[in-house]
This record gives sequence, structure tokens and C-alpha cells, in this order.
Amino acid sequence: MTKKLGIVVPTYNRCEYLKMALDALLPQVVEHKNAVSIVVTDNSSTDGTEAYMRGLAAAHPDVLTYYRHNENGGYLYNFKYGIAHVDAEFVFIHGDDDMVTPYYLDYILRVLFENPNADLIHYNYFISSLDGTPIRMLYKQFSVDGFVHHYSDLFSFLEGRY
Repeated sequence: MTKKLGIVVPTYNRCEYLKMALDALLPQVVEHKNAVSIVVTDNSSTDGTEAYMRGLAAAHPDVLTYYRHNENGGYLYNFKYGIAHVDAEFVFIHGDDDMVTPYYLDYILRVLFENPNADLIHYNYFISSLDGTPIRMLYKQFSVDGFVHHYSDLFSFLEGRY
């Protein structure tokens, strides 16, 4: 079943970071399981990632798929492999050390569903203090008005950003 959003998490020997990232992300994906799935691609980690991910994927087969490569093919290979194995209208690459804020997927899905002609969604990240306290958070009632900008093509977008 094609979902609205596929989240690809490439990883290599960063199991402790991956655990934190998925602890924050997975409950939101489960909440939106009809619209979102996760694909984790492992570049042949040797730090316990495989055992952790096999257990997690077995516990969440409806939303989480795990692929482990027999050898490290490099970051780009891992990245492209994940994209090729997502069954979704939109793909988001999520760093194995990135944390999402509460209501992250509520916000992203709202933008995606309210903008059905979008080809690219770009958003900034939120920064937290060193102890993990968020400096800025999303709330369920957060409005996307004023935050959505439409561009006629990729070059117009890039000119406005870089």
C-alpha cells in the first residue's frame, strides 16, 4: 500500500543515536500508520544495530522495515537504497542522530495533505539546548498559515534560499 510519507533512516555504527531517534519518531509513525512508514538502511554496522533493529522491526512490521547490507557501500549507496525501497508519495531522509519534536508528523502530514500538488517540501530544523530542552516546539494547534510558500520550479526555490 502506497503511503503519503516514507521516512528513510540510513545508519552505520551509531546504534545509541539511532535508538534515541527512533524512540522519538516511531510512536508518531505508529499513530499515523496509514499514512507513514519508516525504512532503516544499515551499512553493515558492527555495534549492535542489527540486533536492535531486527527486534524493533519484528515488533512493528506494519510501519518499520529494516535492511542490512552485507558490506559498507558508503553513505550515498545507503541513502539511495533506502529511497528505492520506500513505497510512498513523498520521501524524507531522517538522520540517525536527529530527534523529532512532539507533533512533528501532525504538522508535516497536514502540509502534505493541504498541498497535493507539491513536488518538494522543505522545512528547517528545531534546535534544543545541550540538555535536550527544546528551544521551539510544535503544538497540535500550530498553524501552517504563513509558513507555506509556493514556487513555480526548483530554481525559484533555490534562488530564494541560497
